[in-house]
Amino acid sequence: HQYNRLLLRLSQVSGIVNIKLNGKQVGKFLWQPMEVDITSVCESKRNELVIAVANTIDNLLRMNGRASGILGDVYLDVL
Repeated sequence: HQYNRLLLRLSQVSGIVNIKLNGKQVGKFLWQPMEVDITSVCESKRNELVIAVANTIDNLLRMNGRASGILGDVYLDVL
């Protein structure tokens, strides 16, 4: 490979974020910054990335209609 580090960043998310790569838990976030080093889990073949976002408690209890989920860009920084 031609990189030293791979950093996955989520710019804006509303809710609890759970990130898995190739079936392995790599991060769980409740607030910003939401970034995780995935270098050790990434393989030289095809990789499967799963980002799950749970709705906010505020939305569930009050049903206020605020946006929930991945609201901004997702970046893979190759360093």
